[in-house]
Amino acid sequence: MFHFLILALSTGDIDIIKELLYRDPRTQSEEQVEKVIEEILSLPENEEMRKHYLKIN
Repeated sequence: MFHFLILALSTGDIDIIKELLYRDPRTQSEEQVEKVIEEILSLPENEEMRKHYLKIN
């Protein structure tokens, strides 16, 4: 699982993060996965992460 995190970080591919969340037993649907990502990326302290994964300049 750790190698997926490294790959997601190095490529900025949000689909890898989504795949990890799909595999997590705490997320049961696509809606939940999208909501988790939205909530995490909307936190002010995650601005750089948001830019990285959403390809915002």
